Amino acid sequence: MTGNKKKGTAEVKVSPYTVEEALELLEQSVQLNNLSGFSFGMALSDAVEILEKEKKVMDNMKKPSKEYNDFEKEKIELNKKFSEKDEAGKPKIITERMGDFIRSEFDISEAKKAEWGREFRKLEKKHAATIKEQEEKDEKYQDALKESSTFVPAEIDTKILKKNEVNGGQIRIIRKLFIVK
Repeated sequence: MTGNKKKGTAEVKVSPYTVEEALELLEQSVQLNNLSGFSFGMALSDAVEILEKEKKVMDNMKKPSKEYNDFEKEKIELNKKFSEKDEAGKPKIITERMGDFIRSEFDISEAKKAEWGREFRKLEKKHAATIKEQEEKDEKYQDALKESSTFVPAEIDTKILKKNEVNGGQIRIIRKLFIVK
Protein backbone atom coordinates (compact mmCIF):
# COMPACT_ATOMS: atom_id res chain seq x y z
CA MET A 1 0.00 0.00 0.00
CA THR A 2 2.79 2.47 0.80
CA GLY A 3 5.58 3.17 -1.58
CA ASN A 4 9.08 2.79 -0.22
CA LYS A 5 12.25 4.29 -1.59
CA LYS A 6 15.75 3.26 -0.57
CA LYS A 7 17.98 6.15 0.34
CA GLY A 8 21.43 4.87 1.20
CA THR A 9 20.73 2.06 3.64
CA ALA A 10 17.69 3.70 5.28
CA GLU A 11 14.21 3.14 3.96
CA VAL A 12 12.13 6.26 3.32
CA LYS A 13 8.36 5.77 3.32
CA VAL A 14 6.41 7.69 0.70
CA SER A 15 2.78 8.62 1.10
CA PRO A 16 0.33 6.87 -1.22
CA TYR A 17 -1.86 9.99 -1.09
CA THR A 18 -1.88 13.45 -2.55
CA VAL A 19 -2.41 16.33 -0.13
CA GLU A 20 -5.99 16.66 -1.41
CA GLU A 21 -6.69 12.97 -0.70
CA ALA A 22 -5.13 13.29 2.75
CA LEU A 23 -7.36 16.27 3.59
CA GLU A 24 -10.41 14.30 2.46
CA LEU A 25 -9.24 11.43 4.66
CA LEU A 26 -9.06 13.81 7.64
CA GLU A 27 -12.70 14.76 7.04
CA GLN A 28 -13.69 11.09 6.80
CA SER A 29 -11.79 10.13 9.96
CA VAL A 30 -14.53 11.60 12.19
CA GLN A 31 -16.67 8.61 11.20
CA LEU A 32 -14.34 6.46 13.32
CA ASN A 33 -14.68 8.46 16.54
CA ASN A 34 -17.28 6.08 17.98
CA LEU A 35 -14.94 3.07 17.78
CA SER A 36 -13.42 2.04 21.10
CA GLY A 37 -10.22 0.56 22.41
CA PHE A 38 -7.11 2.26 23.72
CA SER A 39 -4.76 0.94 21.03
CA PHE A 40 -7.09 1.89 18.19
CA GLY A 41 -7.77 5.29 19.78
CA MET A 42 -4.04 5.99 20.00
CA ALA A 43 -3.43 4.91 16.40
CA LEU A 44 -6.35 7.04 15.18
CA SER A 45 -5.18 10.00 17.25
CA ASP A 46 -1.66 9.75 15.80
CA ALA A 47 -2.98 9.58 12.23
CA VAL A 48 -5.36 12.50 12.73
CA GLU A 49 -2.60 14.60 14.32
CA ILE A 50 -0.41 14.19 11.21
CA LEU A 51 -3.34 15.00 8.92
CA GLU A 52 -4.30 18.07 10.98
CA LYS A 53 -0.74 19.42 10.72
CA GLU A 54 -0.94 19.08 6.95
CA LYS A 55 -4.33 20.84 6.94
CA LYS A 56 -2.91 23.70 9.01
CA VAL A 57 -0.06 24.18 6.54
CA MET A 58 -2.55 24.23 3.66
CA ASP A 59 -4.91 26.62 5.46
CA ASN A 60 -2.04 29.02 6.07
CA MET A 61 -0.99 28.75 2.44
CA LYS A 62 -4.29 30.10 1.13
CA LYS A 63 -5.03 32.52 3.97
CA PRO A 64 -5.82 35.93 2.49
CA SER A 65 -3.76 38.96 3.50
CA LYS A 66 -5.26 41.85 5.46
CA GLU A 67 -5.16 43.89 2.25
CA TYR A 68 -7.15 41.25 0.38
CA ASN A 69 -9.71 41.11 3.20
CA ASP A 70 -9.99 44.90 2.92
CA PHE A 71 -10.66 44.54 -0.81
CA GLU A 72 -13.36 41.95 -0.08
CA LYS A 73 -15.01 44.30 2.44
CA GLU A 74 -14.98 47.16 -0.06
CA LYS A 75 -16.47 44.85 -2.69
CA ILE A 76 -19.31 43.90 -0.34
CA GLU A 77 -20.00 47.55 0.43
CA LEU A 78 -20.07 48.35 -3.29
CA ASN A 79 -22.52 45.49 -3.89
CA LYS A 80 -24.73 46.69 -1.02
CA LYS A 81 -24.70 50.22 -2.44
CA PHE A 82 -25.95 49.12 -5.87
CA SER A 83 -28.28 46.29 -4.83
CA GLU A 84 -32.03 46.49 -4.75
CA LYS A 85 -33.41 47.04 -1.24
CA ASP A 86 -36.23 45.29 0.61
CA GLU A 87 -38.99 47.06 2.57
CA ALA A 88 -36.65 47.50 5.54
CA GLY A 89 -33.99 49.10 3.33
CA LYS A 90 -31.67 46.10 3.50
CA PRO A 91 -29.91 44.80 0.37
CA LYS A 92 -31.80 42.02 -1.42
CA ILE A 93 -29.96 38.73 -1.88
CA ILE A 94 -30.67 36.22 -4.65
CA THR A 95 -30.13 32.62 -3.59
CA GLU A 96 -30.11 29.65 -5.92
CA ARG A 97 -29.37 25.99 -5.36
CA MET A 98 -26.75 24.42 -7.62
CA GLY A 99 -26.65 20.72 -6.79
CA ASP A 100 -25.22 20.46 -3.28
CA PHE A 101 -24.19 24.11 -3.24
CA ILE A 102 -26.16 27.24 -2.52
CA ARG A 103 -25.09 30.35 -4.41
CA SER A 104 -26.00 33.77 -3.08
CA GLU A 105 -25.40 37.16 -4.63
CA PHE A 106 -26.65 40.70 -4.26
CA ASP A 107 -29.66 41.58 -6.42
CA ILE A 108 -28.37 44.33 -8.70
CA SER A 109 -30.86 45.51 -11.32
CA GLU A 110 -29.94 45.71 -15.01
CA ALA A 111 -30.36 49.50 -14.79
CA LYS A 112 -27.59 49.75 -12.17
CA LYS A 113 -25.22 47.10 -13.55
CA ALA A 114 -23.31 49.41 -15.89
CA GLU A 115 -22.56 51.94 -13.14
CA TRP A 116 -21.76 49.10 -10.70
CA GLY A 117 -19.37 47.65 -13.31
CA ARG A 118 -17.50 50.95 -13.66
CA GLU A 119 -17.16 51.27 -9.90
CA PHE A 120 -16.09 47.63 -9.57
CA ARG A 121 -13.38 48.04 -12.21
CA LYS A 122 -12.04 51.06 -10.27
CA LEU A 123 -11.97 48.96 -7.12
CA GLU A 124 -10.15 46.15 -8.92
CA LYS A 125 -7.62 48.61 -10.33
CA LYS A 126 -7.04 50.08 -6.87
CA HIS A 127 -6.35 46.60 -5.46
CA ALA A 128 -4.74 45.04 -8.55
CA ALA A 129 -1.50 44.00 -6.83
CA THR A 130 -3.38 42.50 -3.87
CA ILE A 131 -5.75 40.58 -6.16
CA LYS A 132 -2.81 39.25 -8.19
CA GLU A 133 -1.03 38.17 -5.00
CA GLN A 134 -4.13 36.26 -3.84
CA GLU A 135 -4.58 34.63 -7.25
CA GLU A 136 -0.95 33.46 -7.08
CA LYS A 137 -1.56 32.08 -3.56
CA ASP A 138 -4.64 30.26 -4.84
CA GLU A 139 -2.64 28.75 -7.73
CA LYS A 140 0.13 27.60 -5.38
CA TYR A 141 -2.51 26.09 -3.11
CA GLN A 142 -4.11 24.20 -6.00
CA ASP A 143 -0.68 22.93 -7.09
CA ALA A 144 0.15 21.86 -3.52
CA LEU A 145 -3.07 19.82 -3.34
CA LYS A 146 -1.67 17.63 -6.13
CA GLU A 147 1.66 17.02 -4.37
CA SER A 148 2.45 13.97 -2.26
CA SER A 149 1.15 14.13 1.29
CA THR A 150 3.33 13.77 4.36
CA PHE A 151 0.87 11.21 5.74
CA VAL A 152 2.03 7.60 5.60
CA PRO A 153 -0.41 4.99 6.97
CA ALA A 154 0.83 3.14 10.04
CA GLU A 155 0.33 -0.58 10.56
CA ILE A 156 -2.39 -1.81 12.92
CA ASP A 157 -3.47 -5.30 13.89
CA THR A 158 -7.10 -6.28 13.30
CA LYS A 159 -7.18 -7.54 16.91
CA ILE A 160 -7.47 -3.97 18.19
CA LEU A 161 -10.81 -3.64 16.39
CA LYS A 162 -12.42 -6.91 17.57
CA LYS A 163 -14.55 -5.28 20.29
CA ASN A 164 -16.11 -2.87 17.81
CA GLU A 165 -19.01 -3.21 15.45
CA VAL A 166 -17.47 -1.75 12.34
CA ASN A 167 -19.57 -1.00 9.27
CA GLY A 168 -18.44 -1.12 5.65
CA GLY A 169 -17.91 2.62 5.36
CA GLN A 170 -15.72 2.62 8.45
CA ILE A 171 -13.71 -0.33 7.12
CA ARG A 172 -12.98 1.60 3.90
CA ILE A 173 -11.72 4.55 5.94
CA ILE A 174 -9.65 2.31 8.24
CA ARG A 175 -8.03 0.71 5.18
CA LYS A 176 -7.04 4.16 3.91
CA LEU A 177 -5.79 5.40 7.28
CA PHE A 178 -3.87 2.26 8.24
CA ILE A 179 -2.12 -0.78 6.87
CA VAL A 180 -4.30 -3.48 8.40
CA LYS A 181 -2.46 -6.69 9.31
